[in-house]
Amino acid sequence: MTMVSDGLYAYGGVPVSGGAGRLSLIWANENVFFVDGVNGSAGNPGKKPEEAVALISTAVGKASKDAVIYVRPQTTTGSAVMYYRDNITIPVTKPNMSIIGCGATHGNPNTYTGVQLKVAAAATDSHMFDVDGGGLYLENMRLFGEDMTGATASIVNVDIAGSTQRGRGLTVNACIFEECLGEASLGTTPILGSVTGGTCTYLLVENCVFYNCLSGVALIGTSGTLGRVAIRNNVFAGAPGYRGVDVYLSPGSGEYGSWVEISRNIFSDGLPTGGANNKFIFIIGTGTGIIAGNYFASTAPTGATGWGPSGTECTIPDTFFMAGNFANEVIVAGQT
Repeated sequence: MTMVSDGLYAYGGVPVSGGAGRLSLIWANENVFFVDGVNGSAGNPGKKPEEAVALISTAVGKASKDAVIYVRPQTTTGSAVMYYRDNITIPVTKPNMSIIGCGATHGNPNTYTGVQLKVAAAATDSHMFDVDGGGLYLENMRLFGEDMTGATASIVNVDIAGSTQRGRGLTVNACIFEECLGEASLGTTPILGSVTGGTCTYLLVENCVFYNCLSGVALIGTSGTLGRVAIRNNVFAGAPGYRGVDVYLSPGSGEYGSWVEISRNIFSDGLPTGGANNKFIFIIGTGTGIIAGNYFASTAPTGATGWGPSGTECTIPDTFFMAGNFANEVIVAGQT
């Protein structure tokens, strides 16, 4: 028995993971959609797996606010790699949407078993996900930036600007970001990277992997206060020459608020060397927050030259608190 129309569980729409993200199903009722890139069609209603649409953007277009969209992996008997090709805009009129990849392995949406997504066409100069609506939840997808134009686009971009962009409350959980070509750069707007935002408050990025990305999470204050941000339990990995900055925060034309948390992340494979910034963490300005429980793949000696306001590995204002961060089996400077 289910409270969701058409027997969601019987149709294979078993939620990927537990938690508050699934509670939206209680009210979704006729607002649950299915995406199947192999068997789906744009003309289908999308409300049953056997009547799925072929693209996420089509499901978003058919859905209304508070919708839940389940995406089926495209697999083959020959273990070929298959991608959805799409660009998705979440309108300001459709807040509280959930888009969930239904791959077999939660948190590892890899090239053979997971939902994999590229932009609609090579050299596309628009964001893969352009988020104007508030409260978007993304889970369990591999988002591959290979075909994107790095100078103009991000994989997931969220903004706040007047009444047309109200992207507060974005949550990205258990996704793989790979080969993002957009790079966050000091004093440059728009901000570019894998997950980017302009004053995107109440942002949560957790349990994700960023692999060979010039920029991982990059946030800038474009309108009002930059704060209420948590970046936790992620892995920032890949050859140093393919990475520029893993976490980048700047107040821009706005200002910092409180609650910036960067915790329990693993910064793997060495210090980035492939970009303009070449740091694990680069924070500009005098915001407040905590950087705690992170691990850095570094052999540099600890001290202010490595971590601190002028740090060569992590540039962190002295207004931020640090606790329990480690590099090469030693505790990072500023700890007790």
